[in-house]
Amino acid sequence: MTGNPCFNWAWGRLLILLAVSWVAAYLLFLGILGLAPGSAESMLHVASGGVRNVSLPIVEAGMERGLPMGLMLFAVNFSVSVVFILLLVAAPLLDPEATGEFPSLLRKMVTKKTAMDKPLFRVLGFLPSFRELGHEDLRAVAVWLNVAPGAAMIILGIELGAVTAAVQKLSGSLLYAGAILLPHCVVELPALCLAGSLPLGAYRSLREQARNGAVTEFFTSIREMIRLRGTRMRIVLVPVLLLLAALIESEVTLPWVSGGP
Repeated sequence: MTGNPCFNWAWGRLLILLAVSWVAAYLLFLGILGLAPGSAESMLHVASGGVRNVSLPIVEAGMERGLPMGLMLFAVNFSVSVVFILLLVAAPLLDPEATGEFPSLLRKMVTKKTAMDKPLFRVLGFLPSFRELGHEDLRAVAVWLNVAPGAAMIILGIELGAVTAAVQKLSGSLLYAGAILLPHCVVELPALCLAGSLPLGAYRSLREQARNGAVTEFFTSIREMIRLRGTRMRIVLVPVLLLLAALIESEVTLPWVSGGP
């Protein structure tokens, strides 16, 4: 493996990407609501769809069984971060030269080419890092490690921007909208970016190997990176931060919000 993992670079890049997406979406949706003020409730309903349809039922089901709200909020948020962590940990499954190794069936499934591959790779072809790949067998792992974390942060930023604009319009106060989101988000969002920095930082560290088309060396380096002490420490730190964010949300944010603006 060449050099140290670029986890800190990736963490900062994802935070910036998330913040820019949040602000840009907030301004955009605030302008839309200025033209159609009556659509604020609908916008909030759509923007919080994932929370309303997935997270809240899980939290409510846990609370009905006597589990603390903070613990259930942590479980939901941690499940999201696990996806980012798995992008790195499961990346060796995409090694085309190891399809016969255990678990061979899963390896063959994830490396199998589908009808969607060509359209997807054609759309992603505008990305410099994707155009510079030295071997087509690295395209799938480039999506996992390099494209997915950034795309997820952009989507999250857009959702946060829409929620912020809608809450501000409904309450008449940006301060109230910020008070709903910021107390736990200042911990939760950096934690999610930390999880996303694992795959993105790994790819950034190995991009020269990707450009040279060194498939064997690339996947060998990925395996070595997963075993690094620094990688494991970051994986452990993610749930710690998310647990803190969940406690803030359940013990500070939600009780305050229940009182109204």
